[in-house]
Amino acid sequence: MGWKIKQVPGDFVVTEVIFDKIEESWKEKMRKMRGKPDERKAKYLWFTMRKEDADFFRTIGAIGKKIGISTKEIGYAGTKDKKAITYQTVSVPIGSEDSVKSLDISGVKTSDFRNRNRPIKLGEHKGNDFKVTVRNIDDKDVPRIEESIGRMKNEGIINYFGEQRFGSVKNLNAIIGKFMVLGDIESAVKAMILEGDGEYEKKMSAYLKKKPGDYTGSLRQIPLRLLKIFIHAYQAKIWNECAVRYDGESTAIPIVGHKTDLRNFPRVKGVVEEVLSEEKIDPEDFSNKEFRELSSRGHDRNYIVHPKNLEYSFGKDEINKGKRKLDLLFFLPKGSYATELVRQLEEA
Repeated sequence: MGWKIKQVPGDFVVTEVIFDKIEESWKEKMRKMRGKPDERKAKYLWFTMRKEDADFFRTIGAIGKKIGISTKEIGYAGTKDKKAITYQTVSVPIGSEDSVKSLDISGVKTSDFRNRNRPIKLGEHKGNDFKVTVRNIDDKDVPRIEESIGRMKNEGIINYFGEQRFGSVKNLNAIIGKFMVLGDIESAVKAMILEGDGEYEKKMSAYLKKKPGDYTGSLRQIPLRLLKIFIHAYQAKIWNECAVRYDGESTAIPIVGHKTDLRNFPRVKGVVEEVLSEEKIDPEDFSNKEFRELSSRGHDRNYIVHPKNLEYSFGKDEINKGKRKLDLLFFLPKGSYATELVRQLEEA
């Protein structure tokens, strides 16, 4: 049967850690003002959002509808898992305080309200603290797990993108992303409509009924930050394949984009060229001529990541009879996946 995670939402708890300087910047401005801080100068309300077993983008969309603002006006540092209990900082324009504090959305609670002079932005977090319960473990595996955890503390783990990046249907996000990168918007739209029946897929279908053949227009029915997920999924697929084939010292592997210069990555240049050749993709393809907003410059990602503050304990698995459970506590920098740590621990 194998190990099990996320059997219940409480088995996977994620707490976002934002950069200290983001909070300090507001405090510094307040210190420079005379007397009591002038709350009228604040433009945004920041708060902590707790969600349980709730899709991130659907939750953001529901918040926007409830308080009467566009989802573009809702700020956040990063997306979070659905099958989990997650805590993260969210911002909305001032004027929404009462609506946010009294939000009635299933699985969502808000707290820790504070005024700020700007929204929180994507990427403004160090990473996440994780509390993960792994279930269905055999007694005989305990010594091996303890040894593997010790090795992870010293050597780290391969920084693979986790399965969440690729969607609920295996690799579908990456497949759609490749169509977009190649400029085949028609195939991308058809794949999305074929595999989904959500709000945006319905909007896309309705648009095509009004304007048959306008696939770019249909695709624009989806918010840009959601569309970029497909591009990022394809880039992640390429990166993972490169990491699988690479066998060397810790280094950076490019997340390929149209500004990627493989000469800057001498240790992995050959591996990346091999993968791109098999994919029939060139870095320049990530400069999307038909849909420029989907162009991606590319950057890099460390081959090895070191979990910090890694602690563990074993206990009786109260869900799976006769089995043990493993409780893990650790911190990972943004963009790294707790599910990958568990997977690599199981396969060690």
